[in-house]
Amino acid sequence: MRFSPLTGVRLVPSPDDLVGTRLEVPAEPNRFARLGTYSLVWTRDQADRRETLRGAPSPGPRGIRWRRSGSTWSAVKSYGRHLVLDWSAGPKRRASPQFDRLARAVRAAYLGRPGLLPLPERPCRQDPLKDPGGACSLRGVPVTVAQGDSALDTPAFEAEVRGVEVRGRLKPKLLPAQEANGRFVVVDYRLRTKTLIRSLSPQLRIGRRTFDEAPASVFLPRSRLFPLPPAAAFSARVAFDVPRDLAAGVRERGALVLPADIDELGDPSAELAQGWVALDR
Repeated sequence: MRFSPLTGVRLVPSPDDLVGTRLEVPAEPNRFARLGTYSLVWTRDQADRRETLRGAPSPGPRGIRWRRSGSTWSAVKSYGRHLVLDWSAGPKRRASPQFDRLARAVRAAYLGRPGLLPLPERPCRQDPLKDPGGACSLRGVPVTVAQGDSALDTPAFEAEVRGVEVRGRLKPKLLPAQEANGRFVVVDYRLRTKTLIRSLSPQLRIGRRTFDEAPASVFLPRSRLFPLPPAAAFSARVAFDVPRDLAAGVRERGALVLPADIDELGDPSAELAQGWVALDR
């Protein structure tokens, strides 16, 4: 289906729907932070379409029909004669940025025209580290790359990498050495905040694989503890345990991955967008 390359979500048909084919979101990856809770229904005929739209009055601005069930609102939008989007708005009758992103993706997928999407939401044609053309979307998540010695600029902070090391072990003071299963890639980075940051979870990207922080990172120095207030300077070293063969090429093929957008709670979220700081510098 054309929807999956645009969102990273491979919808699953529900076997129990009586008004056509209902396509539901799997548990993972669901892109909930970007798109919210929804389903798509491909109706067989006009009778099925009328049944799917039951309880949703005539469309208002932007073609949205609002349907209420108890204390919950749904935004319903049809595409052509057969496709109907049903998105959960929660207790408030309003379309959020989640709905806007989803509606754009559904329209582009239905028409088979990814070029209708904003540039950051169009699928990457190649590895973002090799594409100097700006932001693109990797499996449904917009990615912006800071190349060379440039800093990554996000709504929450500016960040830069100061150094990279590859080690077989980490030796905390007064504690036994921590041995890597493969090799530890230790990234030294710093950032300056633009808003309150309660937590941050960097990742390491090498080729097509992504790695979370190794537990041994807790022994590495950082300049201060979270939360970080606005306009705060922060520096830290973070370790990732990666296979030996990947660690050998980390400077040529690696990037520090940081969240590049702010969620509804005001926290940086890598599910909304990512910033990659290339390690080849």
